[in-house]
Amino acid sequence: MLKNNKYLFADASHSTENALFLYLQQKAPLILGINNKACIEIKNLEIKPVTGLCTNLNFLVDLMVKNSKGDLIHKKLMAKFFTMKGTFTRMRESILVNGLQQVLKTSGILTAKKRMGIEKNSLHRLRVAGISAPEVLYADLQNCCLFTDYKEGCIKLDEIIHGIWRRKQIRDWEIELLERIGQRMAEININVGITHGDPGYYNWLYNTKTSEIYLIDWELAGRADPAWDLAGLIYRLGSHLDKDSDESNLYEKMVTAVISGYNNIDTSERIIGQFNKYWAYFILIVPAVIFEKVFELLNISKPRLFDFLRLLPNVLTDHHPKRQKNSFINRFVHVCIRRFVLIYAYGSVHVFGETCGSKH
Repeated sequence: MLKNNKYLFADASHSTENALFLYLQQKAPLILGINNKACIEIKNLEIKPVTGLCTNLNFLVDLMVKNSKGDLIHKKLMAKFFTMKGTFTRMRESILVNGLQQVLKTSGILTAKKRMGIEKNSLHRLRVAGISAPEVLYADLQNCCLFTDYKEGCIKLDEIIHGIWRRKQIRDWEIELLERIGQRMAEININVGITHGDPGYYNWLYNTKTSEIYLIDWELAGRADPAWDLAGLIYRLGSHLDKDSDESNLYEKMVTAVISGYNNIDTSERIIGQFNKYWAYFILIVPAVIFEKVFELLNISKPRLFDFLRLLPNVLTDHHPKRQKNSFINRFVHVCIRRFVLIYAYGSVHVFGETCGSKH
């Protein structure tokens, strides 16, 4: 049944969960590295959906089996299913990361199968380079599903960032953590030569037991402009700042920490000096005060388009739930401005080889 349904896991979460249960009953030996199916007995199998972005489906699997020797093998793992819906929602980011010309040159659309292959290969490259990353346990290209080990004791960086903005104070260990994240981002960009594509705080894990950090969700990775990664990390750190408040000094401490860590690897500060060029993509999801602080820190003048967008009403920002967005006019204006800004952002994208050379 599984082999005859190419898109078995691309439906609703509930049906996928049922299909995954049946799938694991068959594939558990392969996932656990046991060759002989007859040598195991499944003692416990629990599947829990993991909330996140809706481009793919993610599940936490708690699996316990008994082998032929009577030993119990307990394993927690993550199951990620690359859906058809994600194929189209990821196109915008792919174009921004690699440039329209490069995307078209490499056959264009990132299908679910391609995205899974990119993530699998990227995780392998990281581990070979000695960078902490989830281990790929099993990959099924036909069903576009990837199984990786589960990192026990990890929390998402967004919990830490939310806490900083909520109490309007950043602790010493949080500054140190952001420095380490900045350095890890540079190690990935420069030493390994990969651009992640979507390194916002929601894709970072922090292990509270071992203090290790992990960057996840590698389906958009490629050899593109690393300044894009730095832009995505830095600009999104300020996306929870209340537009009506002035906590830009708190944001400055975050940015300074990330850049300080990145500068440990990028000693020429070449990439650091370029990340601001991607400001246009983030203008509608980050308060204007964030960009003013970035321009101030980098000692650069504000783009003319920014002055225009600075005058737009609050209805144009996504992260304010209280805004008036129900009227047709507001929605229409929001879509039109967003399309315009994205076109502007596309025009500012440069392929990695053109901006940073090929030596990395």
